[in-house]
Amino acid sequence: MEDSFKLLEERVGKAAARLRELRSENETLRGELKAAATRAQKSEEAQRAAVARAEKAESERKAAAERAAAAERQATASATHGGDEVEELRRQSEQLRQRMLKLLQVLEKLD
Repeated sequence: MEDSFKLLEERVGKAAARLRELRSENETLRGELKAAATRAQKSEEAQRAAVARAEKAESERKAAAERAAAAERQATASATHGGDEVEELRRQSEQLRQRMLKLLQVLEKLD
């Protein structure tokens, strides 16, 4: 009977030791979990910040593209308008040349 109690006492002692080991391991794992959760949160915040920066950059790129397109339209309109002015000046120059020729003809007839 003495051996039975001793055997039982050993088993209880081993179970208690194992229980202490498991509690210690559990505490370690909880600490690691907390650290991992903190790292995950920081990572998510960094990702949100990166996405926000990317969206802002895309928005600025689109705005710059729109400004460039508007400037190109303005330049094209100015060039077209300038071309119209040149054509008008050529037309007026031709009219003046025609009038001068007529005046010369009239002057020749008078001589």
